[in-house]
Amino acid sequence: MTIGLSHISFTYPGEKRPIFEDLTFQLKGPGFFSLFGLSGAGKSTLAQILAGLLQPSGGRRVLPKPRPEVLYTHNGERLPVWEDCWQHLKSVTPPNCQRLLDEFLKTALHGVDLGVRFRELSLGQKNRVNMARYIVQDFDCLIIDEALANVDEPTRESILKFLKESFPQRTFLYISHNIVEVARFSKVIYVLTSHRDHTPSMIKEVEGLDEAPDGGTKPSLIRERGLKILEMASS
Repeated sequence: MTIGLSHISFTYPGEKRPIFEDLTFQLKGPGFFSLFGLSGAGKSTLAQILAGLLQPSGGRRVLPKPRPEVLYTHNGERLPVWEDCWQHLKSVTPPNCQRLLDEFLKTALHGVDLGVRFRELSLGQKNRVNMARYIVQDFDCLIIDEALANVDEPTRESILKFLKESFPQRTFLYISHNIVEVARFSKVIYVLTSHRDHTPSMIKEVEGLDEAPDGGTKPSLIRERGLKILEMASS
């Protein structure tokens, strides 16, 4: 499955400088991909256009037929306040995905009291519960925009491995400032260049290490790839 953007332009209301101008981008799934860039480069904007949540001022989304289900989750989402977390997860989980939810609970939600309302959880716990409700949905592509930012590193790594192992035929686009994770787990990293000279952001590609769930990537390779990503983002 390939989804993309063709010659898009985008400028926020009230701003003179466009974030994107005549930008073309293709995400060729399945697999685990990342979008990386320095703060302000336009990562979230690009992701929301790709998900159909923002409309570009020029250009268009390119989607195959039948139209794929592209979901977008971000840091700071909230669950309904009138249900406890377990009631909500049960209500959004199809019967054929109950086993998947149970496996994710063991991987990512150990120690989390799901019998309380969402607002009573810590930020990291909220991120994990929110991720649970997305993975049980029928999606073709899931865009994860800093949605694990407050999760501790070992649990976050376990979640990424779980996603790669459980959904080999689906597409993920992971947005994170954690350059080590981006380098380790991604098939391809799409790097948004910073616009210090006030020009619109450009996008470049770096081959990721695409680490398997059982791990084993040499630290020297991770450092080398991470430096390459950072250098490209700063260029």
